[in-house]
Amino acid sequence: MDIGNDSYFKCPSCKKKMYRTNWISYHVSGGKTFSDGVFTGMPHFTPNLAKCPHCGALSFLNNLKETEIERYSKADLRDDYTKRKKLEEPEIKDLVKAVKQGFAKTSKEEIELRTTIWIELNNKCRRGDYVFTKSEMALWEKNCKALLSLLIQDQGNAKKDTKEIDPNDEKNLNIQITIAELHRNLEHYDKCAEVIKTLPKEMKWLKDQYLKKCKAQNRFTFELKNKKPHESVSLSPRSASPRKGKGKKGHSRMIEL
Repeated sequence: MDIGNDSYFKCPSCKKKMYRTNWISYHVSGGKTFSDGVFTGMPHFTPNLAKCPHCGALSFLNNLKETEIERYSKADLRDDYTKRKKLEEPEIKDLVKAVKQGFAKTSKEEIELRTTIWIELNNKCRRGDYVFTKSEMALWEKNCKALLSLLIQDQGNAKKDTKEIDPNDEKNLNIQITIAELHRNLEHYDKCAEVIKTLPKEMKWLKDQYLKKCKAQNRFTFELKNKKPHESVSLSPRSASPRKGKGKKGHSRMIEL
């Protein structure tokens, strides 16, 4: 693995500098792909939706202008390397708070925000824990409904989710799979099957896995098996590093959306 130069940003809230580690190259071994598009086994990348290590404010990094390290004074450069702080990954409470406060200004940003919440809650299943508390389940279902609505609306026409798409159109292909997965999460098994069946015939190996889960009425995230041992699953990967659960067993600190 090779690490490149760090990227520096100025927090829009507290104006302090924060940095992100950039990877030039990395090796993936033993990674797994899940039905929500998450691929495990990659380095822990700083997400685009990140948290300031100084004040805790959230920022979409693609909306910030990168600070050029070359323009720092020598004193500032020394201070930066002795006291600098790395961007953090938001916790679920930060993400839920951001939704309540209307942090996302566009549908694209809200989709990214709610997708992050979806993945963070699904990480519980990736850790092998399929028992959600009442508040976790309520949050998961409410977020799934909102994300599904946003994705269908973003396509421009709700009917598009049942229209067969070009097998070479990777973006819409992955949106279609995500829409089907959200229907399954919400126990809309017939609707999930309807959407999945519109995928290209070349993806029968993938379609069969979702249809099997629908038949079994299994709503939770599951690991996708590759078409062939040496091939990777054709989904746009979302990196995930499941965190260990926090707080007392049996108690939840979830905030309602």
